[in-house]
Amino acid sequence: MARRLLLPVFLLILCANVASSQWLPTAGPEGGTGHCIVSVDSTIFLGMIGPGLYRSNDNGITWESQAALMNDAVNIWGLAAADSSVVAATEKGIYRS
Repeated sequence: MARRLLLPVFLLILCANVASSQWLPTAGPEGGTGHCIVSVDSTIFLGMIGPGLYRSNDNGITWESQAALMNDAVNIWGLAAADSSVVAATEKGIYRS
């Protein structure tokens, strides 16, 4: 009987620990839908449908638009990272950092 209770109690404790982690809101970009995200070293790139590509160098606390560097592409369909480069698929073509 005690063995049957051991697994459910263990799972309950494990789930309680996982559920206690917290997500914090950022002052992230507004006005679009986050579609894809990738990180390179300590930089996070967020591809959005609407406002384009954003970059954060402080773990998502602040974001800077990168659309002007990409011919004002506003729809980022996909991001990929390789070494220290980022490749973005947009409605205006493929861009590489």
